[in-house]
Amino acid sequence: MKQVLRLVGLTILGLAAIGIVTTTAALRWKRSASSDVETTAPGIHHVRNFLADVYAAKVGSDVILFDAGMDPEGHAIDDMLRALRATRDDVKHVFLTHGHFDHVAAAGLYRNAQVHAGTGDLAMMAHRESARPITPRLFGALIDSSSVEPNSPLDERRRIDVGSGKSVLTMPFPGHTPGSFLFLFDGVPFTGDSILLEGGRLTHAMPGNSVDLAQNKVSIRSLAGLLENERVDYVCTGHMWCTAPGMAQELIQRLAQDTL
Repeated sequence: MKQVLRLVGLTILGLAAIGIVTTTAALRWKRSASSDVETTAPGIHHVRNFLADVYAAKVGSDVILFDAGMDPEGHAIDDMLRALRATRDDVKHVFLTHGHFDHVAAAGLYRNAQVHAGTGDLAMMAHRESARPITPRLFGALIDSSSVEPNSPLDERRRIDVGSGKSVLTMPFPGHTPGSFLFLFDGVPFTGDSILLEGGRLTHAMPGNSVDLAQNKVSIRSLAGLLENERVDYVCTGHMWCTAPGMAQELIQRLAQDTL
């Protein structure tokens, strides 16, 4: 009987090991997947890198990126740059909404860029501190996420000049991660995973992937004040694309009410 139980145990362990190896191989293969490049808002271009959304805008001859996907070789972003008739050297700013592996992987590829990210997430991105909770940490390990060290840390609300009379408003938005930020550019706030889009409605961050959902909701309730006197035409999220035309303000108001 003991031999039978041992054989069963070894079989289960073997199947589990095969499952982990297969899952890891599939994730690493899929991490370079790229959707078609689309325009999701006027002047804002989008590509889906496997599961994560990356956005870009042309500012004169320069390019600015919002998040950097989950492929450390940046194939999906290269597709978007080609659609913009640009190269990696034309990328002058990369704005990272937070430090989870699926939003930062290609950030180090752009040698002429300032890479902006919240100070609260710098240790996580450099792999000096575990990404909590367990889900992003586990998937980051499986997909072999790269270490990223931004050269422009952010710790406050401010405007960053990106050229041609344009600027990006940086807004601390803790909760999903300690260093989460929102970035407002040309009437579009880029929210990463701090605000999601589900069933045509904006909603709070996912509980299982967030360090402090209560703080995320506090940040959401401050959103109207953060965006006061600012034009908002669309809201673009990290995994669910952008709101429909003309719906952003109404959806932001509903979101604030839903988190009371």
